[in-house]
Amino acid sequence: MGGGLLMKCEYNDCKEQTTYNGWKNYETWNVALWIDNDEKLNRLAVRYMSTPRPREAYWGFTEFAKLEGLIPDGVEWHGQDLDYAELDETMRRYA
Repeated sequence: MGGGLLMKCEYNDCKEQTTYNGWKNYETWNVALWIDNDEKLNRLAVRYMSTPRPREAYWGFTEFAKLEGLIPDGVEWHGQDLDYAELDETMRRYA
């Protein structure tokens, strides 16, 4: 889905864009967006993070919420392109 590199062009000077909306890549951004914007997932994230959790907050949350396979946008909940450290940091906002 978001595997290709994006180009950012300003005044005919094109540079490789290495991030996506401030995130490492499209996949990481998209997963975080779903957790932030889906009311049920957001409430589950708050509930999961309201008690002490291990460092791998995102992975534990997906197990807690029984998230597997693809999100509606076609990105895998446990995809190899995800930046798990960035998602762990994002999950800590819900604590």
